[in-house]
Amino acid sequence: MSIATIIILALAALVVIYGIAIYNQLVALRNRFQNGFAQIEVQLKRRYDLIPNLVETAKAYMAHERETLEAVIAARNAAASGLAAAAANPGNAAAIADLGGREGALGAALGRLNVVMEAYPDLKANQNMMQLSEELTSTENKVAFARQAFNDQVMAYNTYRQSFPPVVLAGRRPGLGEADTRAGRDGHGSITSFYTVLAEGDDRNDPIVDICRASLDGQVMLSRSLADAAHYPAIDLNGSISRLANSLLDPKRALLAQRLRRLCAVYREKEDFIQVGAYDQNTNPELDEAIRHHPKLVAFLQQQSDENFSLRDSWLMLNQILGDSS
Repeated sequence: MSIATIIILALAALVVIYGIAIYNQLVALRNRFQNGFAQIEVQLKRRYDLIPNLVETAKAYMAHERETLEAVIAARNAAASGLAAAAANPGNAAAIADLGGREGALGAALGRLNVVMEAYPDLKANQNMMQLSEELTSTENKVAFARQAFNDQVMAYNTYRQSFPPVVLAGRRPGLGEADTRAGRDGHGSITSFYTVLAEGDDRNDPIVDICRASLDGQVMLSRSLADAAHYPAIDLNGSISRLANSLLDPKRALLAQRLRRLCAVYREKEDFIQVGAYDQNTNPELDEAIRHHPKLVAFLQQQSDENFSLRDSWLMLNQILGDSS
């Protein structure tokens, strides 16, 4: 056997071995994302099991809210059906997207139920309802955590499969779909989901809270202290953020929003000194400005449930408050 033949056979053997290694890596990555979806499935099934118990408890107090309760059950059943289809093939992007849509509808139905429940204080104080609500919130936090892990595994699989030379072996099939954890999955910027994360003791350093803040396009932080002070909506302005604001706002409005956040932050930092009269005016021009605008900004950041303001009107009001010192 000639040296040339030996070299060719050796190269062929190396190609085969390398191909086998690529195939095995694809299989390992596929198994990881399938296991990741299995974790989502476990938590979603737990959520679906809790919802009928929640509705049954509410029925005893909300006899006149039959339509709202039926909407929750219908949305729950639709989501459960979508989960079964997605679980049969976690690599099917259409099935994952459909499940995300159904989960969004279920979240909206539960949101409406929570709003209606505000009119039934006895129901909210019911021990069974409190326990079910706490279990449901805990399960939803675990779902968010599992979704993030699944998305990471899907991204790892897609990245490897689309690189060269694995793409030659894997073929040019479309990539796997991710669980619906980002807004605008249709490419047009529509908001497809809001995720509610309850942190124990309002701990912002909770691991799940940290993961959500790192993964999502924005966050709306609610404050118990603001709610206790009858400030509604109880949104912590400086704890909330939109990573897309600078891309969506024109420069003038972006600067106006930044000034609002800055003045609120400056006032909060020195609030204790201001309240006890320990701050001397004209010491800090920025703080003086924050103190001067504080009452109007507090009023601007509040809104009654029966009040409606357009986005344009809101910008005009903010500009009237801060425009005089621009």
